[in-house]
Amino acid sequence: MSRGVVITGLGILSCAGPDLAVARGKFMAGACCLTPIADPRAARLRAKFAGQIPDFQPGGELPAHDRHIHLALAAAREALAAAGQPAHFGRRLGLIFSTCSGPMLLIENHYERIIRGQPQLTAAELFAKRYFSGAPALAQVLGIGGLCTTVVTACSASTAAIALAADLIRCGMLDAALAGGADSFSASTLAGFDGLKATSDGKCAPFSKPPGLNLGEAAAFVFLESAESARQRGVMPRAAVLGSGLSNDAHHCSAPEPGGRGLAEAMRRALADAGLIPEQIGYLNAHGTGTEANDKAECKAMRKIFGDRAATLPVSSTKSMVGHCLGAAGAVEVIASIVCAEAGVLPPTANFAGPRDGCVLDCVPEAGRAWLGPKIFLSNNSAFGGQNTSLALEVESGGGGVRSAECGMGSGETEHSTFNIQYSTSNIQRSGVWSAECGVGTLNPQPSTLNPREQVFITACGIVSAAGIGVEALEQARFEGRSGLRPVALPELPPLLAGRVDATAAAAFDRRLDLRPMDPASKWATLAARLAIRAAGFPETSVALAELGLMLNLSAGPSWAESEFLTSFLGNDHQVAQLSAFPYIVPGSVAGNVCRALRLAGHNLTLNPGPAAGLFGLAPALAALRCGHAGALLCGAVDELSDRILTDSFWAGQIAGNDPPGEGAAVFLLETSSHAHARSASPLAEICGLASVTQPALSLDDVNEIIAAALGEAEIRPDQTHAVCHYGAPETLPPAWREKQVHTLAATGRLEGAQPLLDLAVALRSPALPPGGHVLSLAVTPHGMAGAVVCRKC
Repeated sequence: MSRGVVITGLGILSCAGPDLAVARGKFMAGACCLTPIADPRAARLRAKFAGQIPDFQPGGELPAHDRHIHLALAAAREALAAAGQPAHFGRRLGLIFSTCSGPMLLIENHYERIIRGQPQLTAAELFAKRYFSGAPALAQVLGIGGLCTTVVTACSASTAAIALAADLIRCGMLDAALAGGADSFSASTLAGFDGLKATSDGKCAPFSKPPGLNLGEAAAFVFLESAESARQRGVMPRAAVLGSGLSNDAHHCSAPEPGGRGLAEAMRRALADAGLIPEQIGYLNAHGTGTEANDKAECKAMRKIFGDRAATLPVSSTKSMVGHCLGAAGAVEVIASIVCAEAGVLPPTANFAGPRDGCVLDCVPEAGRAWLGPKIFLSNNSAFGGQNTSLALEVESGGGGVRSAECGMGSGETEHSTFNIQYSTSNIQRSGVWSAECGVGTLNPQPSTLNPREQVFITACGIVSAAGIGVEALEQARFEGRSGLRPVALPELPPLLAGRVDATAAAAFDRRLDLRPMDPASKWATLAARLAIRAAGFPETSVALAELGLMLNLSAGPSWAESEFLTSFLGNDHQVAQLSAFPYIVPGSVAGNVCRALRLAGHNLTLNPGPAAGLFGLAPALAALRCGHAGALLCGAVDELSDRILTDSFWAGQIAGNDPPGEGAAVFLLETSSHAHARSASPLAEICGLASVTQPALSLDDVNEIIAAALGEAEIRPDQTHAVCHYGAPETLPPAWREKQVHTLAATGRLEGAQPLLDLAVALRSPALPPGGHVLSLAVTPHGMAGAVVCRKC
């Protein structure tokens, strides 16, 4: 049975106010809340205004963490309180956090110390300046015990976080989730946009004059749960999440595809997912950054979807009021749209003074205009790396929330209560537009392809490691007892041993791929993805690749861009000298590089779960497949060992002589059973069980519970498991499983994010594992996260 998803709690902290009550009035009035920038480091920049939060004082919790985490904690608590402080969900409650610049204030501080010749840092300091660090910290403070991850698709991150949370609930992996994002104001981030000539010297006027953006800082969260859960709890929903669409431009590191192709595809997918036609959309909250390139591309995307109606459909940009809040932008804009819809007014576009060339839209320049059309709307965001997200949401026409929500799926018809739309799934075509018949009230129509229990197969795997290129190279190295570890000499450090990829061999492996302009992480991920595609016999036509999704999971982002850009900016009297590195400073840039190289334009998401990222990324990938966003997608993880990463790890005491680090990538091609069957694929294995938990301290009893949950979902007993892959300290593997362990560390070094997938690939391909045999993959991190996945060899 499919499940409708509703939003029952909202929380926001921005320059529009310290809470939702204050921000609501500003959003309805179209108040521009931008203020002059006082930071002396921005004195030479063109930008003069930003959406800054005044007088914010962090509480005493999480003292080592960055400002954006403290902003997030305040907004998250407001959302939870508004949802009735739900405490009974246990491990069925997840946290989907998101950010663009992450702990940039702590990162800037560290580079300032490096420039002064003080590179030393503690393990706690290293943890706090990692992008993933905030999510488990927030989860543990807030008492969230289920799946926990961080979306890092830059400026589309929190929109994608809401989409992911809804998918996890729709397909039954969670009952509820807190989803949203946060970013704090950073002089270096502002300098990067300023160097790209994207900023305005006044207050931004999206789709109007003059062009240019203002940055903002904010935190915004929504609490999502199944419609049935809200009904049982007696909680009034604020909105329904009808559907979502994600895509990649596969075009450029920072500029949008000029014709708006990628964003149009995201909107098309959101409409298809929701079972809607364009005529049913009553309003659109645009990405609307105010820049020439983004605004024109978005207008072209709207015309591709709405045709001539694009000129009269009410469209506005919340960024005109609060600035571009980066990773928090999408959640801010969703909340602004919901509260305005409840009040029956359209969100205005502040500072609008007539349309710019190529931007002829109804931008709602006046405050207080009545929302006369259906209260079904789209909220769009795009990002560096070509990552687009569109959400379809609905607020009850009478205002004040959703009266009730139930959903079920019968034969040939999906019916949902309260919103006066009924759809016949026999008319739905995911590749086109269909008709919708008005009838009884509805909530959250589901796509015809939603199948929460459909089998998902691993069709093939691609491996790049210090042992060589390809999974066969890794298997051969293990068979021969050959190590890929090599000495590494770094200034002012003792000799280190590490498993670095042979860059020359990687470049020569497939000369049709031009890897030269890429950073190491992008090279390894691109090669591994190509290997998986080839091994699976997946068609490499432009049409097939345009529908192939990519879900990339990172433990650390690309450090080369961070090092080049921040060292040059902070060491050059706060002037930009290495602008070319700036677009690649965001972790999602790696996926953007892979998509451009391989022409992948399908469902696209980058997650940063931290250590064991590859294993923790499998649940979101399964949710995407079972919710019908793709029939096939690439899911993997990548690690790089730059000099900066090695140096920081050494000073933090995280490089041990008996556990040297490694780099490389592991990418699986995942397919639904129907997709694999349609192309007569020969799957390697089925993913048949998974479970995860987040809590401050994990005991062996907790680990055994997670294992039991994954085995229970797979419907097998412990004695039916032939092998176990384990990531974590040796003592976190229960003794009963230690004799069955499979690992590849001697050949590769420890890959922080990709290791679980390397081990799983070797275990599944082992001749010792019979067809029908099961492998358990387990990860237990030092930060209170544990996950287990069970696979059955085909």
